[in-house]
Amino acid sequence: MAADIWTLNLVCEGAAPGQENVQRKMDRDVICFFNLIELIEEYGYTSIDYLYYKKRDGLVALQWDTDVMKMLEENESEKNVSLFVTRQRIATIAPTKSNKEPSKSAAKKAKEKSGRKKKQQLNVIQSKEQYADEVDHQHDDDDIQETSGP
Repeated sequence: MAADIWTLNLVCEGAAPGQENVQRKMDRDVICFFNLIELIEEYGYTSIDYLYYKKRDGLVALQWDTDVMKMLEENESEKNVSLFVTRQRIATIAPTKSNKEPSKSAAKKAKEKSGRKKKQQLNVIQSKEQYADEVDHQHDDDDIQETSGP
């Protein structure tokens, strides 16, 4: 079977000079969460540091092998992934689709369409602490589901 080689572009926040931006080639068959952790460990990071991949509209946390598989599916056509590693958690950011007020009249909506477009904005939907609490609760829920069999 022919090798399915991917390019991993790793941005290492706070890394030693010359190691801030690293590019690696890796066969898709060996790209998994644990191998990505081994990769960042080569640059002085640990499994408790934070690994993200760049998606069109922001950064997505990689915490499980399922996250890595989703990342690979989303980038299958390019076979190129941009990763970001940091020692501090960053806030989850999501774009808004619209900044319109929910109670606008049809006349105001028509006027806006003929006028200028509003800019898309990014809103922080969680603080670092809220995100950490949510992740902890998800881990607790996963543990409960695993222990309570069918």
